[in-house]
Amino acid sequence: MARSPRRYRQIGREVAALPRGVLPTALALELSEWLLTAPTPGGLRNAVQHLWGYVAEVAPPARGEVDGWSSARLLRETRDRALHSRQPYLLESTALGELAAWLPEEEMDR
Repeated sequence: MARSPRRYRQIGREVAALPRGVLPTALALELSEWLLTAPTPGGLRNAVQHLWGYVAEVAPPARGEVDGWSSARLLRETRDRALHSRQPYLLESTALGELAAWLPEEEMDR
């Protein structure tokens, strides 16, 4: 999603349509290549906001406070809430770790 929301949705449809037991080799290769491509700052923020939606109701911050958070803080808060609430979609995903690798170093301390 951080690289192309449109392609993200297409991939979801493609995977859902796969016959049971079929290994999507070409798709796996495409996804592996994507992981080596840096997302744009806007794409990264959009993906982190999407993940936040899964845990936003767990100890919600003050209204509007999230908008002022850096992408790094939003990702940390998302991870912490996912662990606390044992949110399966996020805990079974690689997104929390993969996106953290692309955060600007100067945001890591905020």
